[in-house]
Amino acid sequence: MLAVLLAACGGSDLNRASVSGKVEGTTLNMRNSAAFVVRTTGTPSIDVVLSNVGDGCEATAANLKSKQVLELGVTSLGGALLDAGTFGVYDQQSGNIPQGTVVFADYHSTNETCADTTPPNTLGASGKVTLDRVTLGAGGEVSGTFDLFLENGDHLKGSFDAPVCGDGPDAGHDGGCH
Repeated sequence: MLAVLLAACGGSDLNRASVSGKVEGTTLNMRNSAAFVVRTTGTPSIDVVLSNVGDGCEATAANLKSKQVLELGVTSLGGALLDAGTFGVYDQQSGNIPQGTVVFADYHSTNETCADTTPPNTLGASGKVTLDRVTLGAGGEVSGTFDLFLENGDHLKGSFDAPVCGDGPDAGHDGGCH
């Protein structure tokens, strides 16, 4: 995916995310988030990455290991600018991509050696993401809440207050193992 990231990332020793729920019986310990502005031809997107790393921006820039990553990709399929609002989670198994702004949700996990331990069927199937604040540019942030179901039936709820991160290698990728 061709991506251009905008703005600078503020420090994040703070808890910038809260997630309740389990994936395949495993409790999620995600406490941080980071936002990446992705520009592709005609389709503006914001990737909000929730993880269990100390600083989501630095982890992505340095390709640090992460054991749990939930990515919420908010994409305007009609080319409109992204702004605050409530958007539906797209069921990626359906094959019917709706017009308008939708969310692509995806959960990943890895072990201490970076081996993929992602359970099957952990793409978003339904639910919603509400963006309360969308401020792009230097010092920007994306904040909001989510309530989603994964394909396997697991239910995840939470909130995020993600700083917008600056350029990093492999722009548009999550804060997990690469």
